[in-house]
Amino acid sequence: MIEDVHLIARDRQDLETPIQESLLNPLLNEMHGLREHAEVLFILTTNRPRTLERALAGRPGRIDQAVEFPLPDDSGRRRLIDLYRRQLVLPEEVMEEAVRRTDGVSPACIKELMRRTAQQAAERDAETGTAVRADLDSALAHAEDAESLQGWAASPHLQLALVEEQRDDLANQLAALSTDNEELSAQLGRVADEKTAQARALEADYKALQAETETLRADKDTLADKLAVVEVELSVAAVFLLVVPAPPGALPSACSPVVSVVHRSMRAHKPSTRGR
Repeated sequence: MIEDVHLIARDRQDLETPIQESLLNPLLNEMHGLREHAEVLFILTTNRPRTLERALAGRPGRIDQAVEFPLPDDSGRRRLIDLYRRQLVLPEEVMEEAVRRTDGVSPACIKELMRRTAQQAAERDAETGTAVRADLDSALAHAEDAESLQGWAASPHLQLALVEEQRDDLANQLAALSTDNEELSAQLGRVADEKTAQARALEADYKALQAETETLRADKDTLADKLAVVEVELSVAAVFLLVVPAPPGALPSACSPVVSVVHRSMRAHKPSTRGR
């Protein structure tokens, strides 16, 4: 009988050293070299049949029959718990909880779980010898945290617990992201409000500049009109002085200021008689 045959009969591609292959080849030779009348029976056990060497598991003449021992169902787990608890007293509600939470584990796991539950019960109360729900929870928590029970990682209960833990972690991450998103949204809102206020201030300044520009344009037009009037009056006064030279007092009173200015200018630059 070779227990855990996968330790020496793994697939050749998974072997790491020649020493491991030196253990595989003699096994194959011994199993294949037996005569038909030899009263020798090989019994190989493994919990990893998919990792076995194909020449061992798939070649006729070496392994004639494969027997699978499935994981225990509810009834089987109850009988195993009752077997391995020994003198430990398990109330019915604790028994039901143990059966439910050991779904998908091997008998060895159940045996180890009962041993640890008995330890927890003895540490809590060594006189009664009765386990309570807290003892079972402590034993299960220790097994799931350490993952020390063989095959416990494949337990649907542990897988569900891991999935729930991952879900909680993702929920916490999502909540943190939501908080960050809200903070970023608030910051963006504040920046947008500031930019809007700046844009409105710039728009108000622009409108004020436009109004001031219009005012300046109106003042410019007014000054241009006044300048045009002054130029016309100067032209009229100059023509009048050229045609009829006279002292400024002889002209109408309305023309006196303008004519006085022109008259003084013309006296400073008096043309010659020939030019006149």
